[in-house]
Amino acid sequence: MIQSILHKEWRKAWRPALVLVAGNAAAAGQVWLSTRQLFRREHAEVVWYQTMQLGLPFFHLLKYLPLATGAALAMAQFLPEMRQERLRLSLHLPVNTTALILVHLLAGLVGLAACLAVQAVGLWASVHAWFPREMTAHAFAIWGPWALAGVAGYLGMALALLEPSFLRRLGNLTIAAGAAWLFLLPTPAGQAGSLSPAVLLPLLALAVLHAAGRYRNRRADA
Repeated sequence: MIQSILHKEWRKAWRPALVLVAGNAAAAGQVWLSTRQLFRREHAEVVWYQTMQLGLPFFHLLKYLPLATGAALAMAQFLPEMRQERLRLSLHLPVNTTALILVHLLAGLVGLAACLAVQAVGLWASVHAWFPREMTAHAFAIWGPWALAGVAGYLGMALALLEPSFLRRLGNLTIAAGAAWLFLLPTPAGQAGSLSPAVLLPLLALAVLHAAGRYRNRRADA
């Protein structure tokens, strides 16, 4: 049964996921091109100083992309299920509800991981081509929280779509947006972004499971 669900998720989401992977690849390529152009305009020492000492990352184009990718992937995955009541039917199959939703989330997070991997490769290529070796850790320390914002965006959008109550849906969106915002907070120059908000991600996942149970029982008035 679980294998059939995974196959269904693959058939439904591979096209949107492929589009998102291509979009992330295009953004990563744009970062590489803009970095090359930056080094043509400025001396290397100036660019290195601006990036490592003043906290002006050359890859700022990627800041909100993981968040947008995660939210878009959740919409592509769950909107068709909600509109056609297919997920509610699936939730009444002889499969544990928690296991079924976790399989859906796993499928979506794998797609998100593919998009983030494309970003990571592009970022590494840009750093490797134009910056000293020690810049790699610095760049990924900044980008890491942005990537986790994508996970928060995915879980938050899934939570909002699965929640049957409109008011709770708005509340869930607000909470998820707040969690993502914590990952995107600006940091002092030369410092890495904080990963401490990552403790909220398991809580978001648990909230998704709770919302799925409410949706299964159609408890919109609770």
